Amino acid sequence: MAKVTYTALLESGEDGIGVSFPDLPGCVSWGVDAGEAVRNAEEALAFHLEGMAEDGEEIPDPTHLGVLIEAAYADRGQPVTYAAITVEAPPSGERVNVYLSRALLRSIDNYCAEFGVNRSAFFAAAAKAQLRALRPLKAAADAQRQIVATRVEEALAGLEPGKAHEVSKAVAAALIPTKHG
Repeated sequence: MAKVTYTALLESGEDGIGVSFPDLPGCVSWGVDAGEAVRNAEEALAFHLEGMAEDGEEIPDPTHLGVLIEAAYADRGQPVTYAAITVEAPPSGERVNVYLSRALLRSIDNYCAEFGVNRSAFFAAAAKAQLRALRPLKAAADAQRQIVATRVEEALAGLEPGKAHEVSKAVAAALIPTKHG
């Protein structure tokens, strides 16, 4: 899996060091010292990005450190401490619209509430399960198509060279459709 690095802003306080991510409002952490603050920031960043991905939110690209330094210095008038925090990047996604009956959507929402998952996670898991289930069927259909094509080709052996193969493929495709209408 790819890694992504975001810049964290470290601020000393009375009780320890607070950590925030300028690119990710709401992604914060804390530690009693710099080492703990950075370790906790890694965990906070990973969970925050994972949550954004599961919720279908767009994950922003990290802002260049130079831009952040200029902005912080202009706001505070003094140097600021930064840390580069690197974590596994969540898989990218794309928002889609689907039409479902209200009854089906209620059933999905009830399931999600019962098992503590969101709709995006539910749909992703359902799609993956469906694709896994269909792979053996596609392989079997491909094998059947090849058998039919070979038998038809043998039966058409007396035709003009080059034509028998084209005819056998067309017949096999007609006998064993690849898509359901």
